[in-house]
Amino acid sequence: MHSDIHIFAACTDRKRLPVPNRLRLRSVSRNDTSNLAKAWWLRLENNQTEAVVAEHLYAGDHWSTVRKLPAIVQQQGLTSQSWVISAGYGLVSVTSEIRPYSATFAASYPDSVTNRVTKVVSRKVVLQSWWKEICAMKSASAIKARSISHLARRTPDSTFIIIASPDYLLALEQDLIAEHPGPYRAFNRAHAVCSGRSVGIAACARRIYDSKKKVGFACRCFAAATQEDRCQESVA
Repeated sequence: MHSDIHIFAACTDRKRLPVPNRLRLRSVSRNDTSNLAKAWWLRLENNQTEAVVAEHLYAGDHWSTVRKLPAIVQQQGLTSQSWVISAGYGLVSVTSEIRPYSATFAASYPDSVTNRVTKVVSRKVVLQSWWKEICAMKSASAIKARSISHLARRTPDSTFIIIASPDYLLALEQDLIAEHPGPYRAFNRAHAVCSGRSVGIAACARRIYDSKKKVGFACRCFAAATQEDRCQESVA
């Protein structure tokens, strides 16, 4: 089903259900991101903890704001689809059933992706490699997208709104600027929002493609829904 706007929102550190120790990324360590992602994914898929719809798993002011956006979009006669930018699961629909977990792109957290790779490489490389690896993992239950750039190819007329902290935007950077011609390139139609204001992601900030003014509308929706709240609270 076509959606005028795709809303991508970072997951939150706060969950409504307790997180099992084995589903905390701090309990896994590997030499590189590829092996780490595989080990982590096996835990997620094989764990017997009850799954819950993603939309109802996350908590906090940031997520409360995200949940308001589809209704605001609908009031304007537009359609939307919401996705979670999850450091644990990859790119998942808010309607997916997922298990409570703890994994983040944010620095200085015990469950940060960058803390679990023993091989010495740059933080940027670790974050972006992890995002690519975790998005590629196939799930028996979660509704996943291979990448934002893949969605861009499938939905050339949609506008993308990305609500995330700088750490998460850094992880997404290569996905957004993936080499696809013209409007199929995700960053040509993406707008990033953090703390109620636009933030740049490399060329993305300089090449916003305002399709039928939907980007501007969606950013106004976010500002109205937050009422000056700071979205980085609880973003992890």
